[in-house]
Amino acid sequence: AMRLKYVDQHDMSLAGIDLSAIKLLSMDLSHVNVGLARQKVLPIVGVIGGDVLWACAAMLDYAKGVMLLSQRLRSTRAG
Repeated sequence: AMRLKYVDQHDMSLAGIDLSAIKLLSMDLSHVNVGLARQKVLPIVGVIGGDVLWACAAMLDYAKGVMLLSQRLRSTRAG
């Protein structure tokens, strides 16, 4: 069973944007990285969830390969 843990207090930032007001969810992805290592693929370091992307009003420009983020955080929907 995969264990999930909420992280209320942290000092995370993304592209210089302070995310400390957002409650984050963490999970151990070591089992995924074991499989990736067998395939000689680089490990996953982290995943940015939809809640963080929504709070940062993220816009993905696939053609340019960039992600634009707002400096002003929206309050998270699920809080």
